[in-house]
Amino acid sequence: MRDLVTRLDLMKTQIKHMLDVFREEYDGIEEGRIVLMRKPNKTYLCEEKNNKRRSLTKDKKRARELVRREYLRLKIDQLDKQFKSISETINALESISVHEEPENRIINRYADTWIDPNGIISSKTDIPLADRQSQNPYYREDLRFETNCGIRVRTLSEQIIGNIYEELMIPYFYEMKLVVDVTELGDIPGSYVRNGRRYKDYYPDFVVILADGTLMIHEHFGLIDKEEYRIKNSEKIMAYTSSGLVEPGKLLLTYPSDIRKNKKIREFLLNNVKPYI
Repeated sequence: MRDLVTRLDLMKTQIKHMLDVFREEYDGIEEGRIVLMRKPNKTYLCEEKNNKRRSLTKDKKRARELVRREYLRLKIDQLDKQFKSISETINALESISVHEEPENRIINRYADTWIDPNGIISSKTDIPLADRQSQNPYYREDLRFETNCGIRVRTLSEQIIGNIYEELMIPYFYEMKLVVDVTELGDIPGSYVRNGRRYKDYYPDFVVILADGTLMIHEHFGLIDKEEYRIKNSEKIMAYTSSGLVEPGKLLLTYPSDIRKNKKIREFLLNNVKPYI
């Protein structure tokens, strides 16, 4: 793709140079138009200018100039159409490489990391599928939906999100067990003490191990309109951030409206998430 764009750019440059040369010569020839006049048994050349005509029978130099001017006009028109056509083709190809070829964007995403981009498209994560399934022991019977790669999730929205991760080849863990230090939050329900610190187990919707070794946590708030649900998840977010488990900008929160417009989720993951593979 890039080689084709490069060749077209070269053609475009050459045509632009020819246009500049031809236009300079065209502008250097005095304005006028050559026409053929026909009379019985005779045809002769005339110059038409300002709605007047004069014979060129005795002015062969001017006749040659006007013939050359007409040739240049036709050639400039032809090259100008070629120039515009190549420009439109280049724009279309670049648009395809940006908007319709996620493989190229996925490869470019790793340009500044230690990951070999050449193996990204053909390779898949070595993490066994079983290890990426839910580690949450509660309500296992609610894992009723399955993503395209076979990870079982609780809701249709999470299935959609999981499929987006898989489409973009971003390995993720669903409801991965995280032991979070919640000492700063006090004696919150479900917490326990270990070595003088207080901890609580959380199971985020999606966890991605990033290329720099840190975590990205993605929580989808599907029932945000319910007060008890909001309180529970507010505690969870406070635990993630106060413990230093996730860095600023690496906590992704989505809502039902994001599922309806899931293109935004796809674009965010594609442009901002560099997973460890």
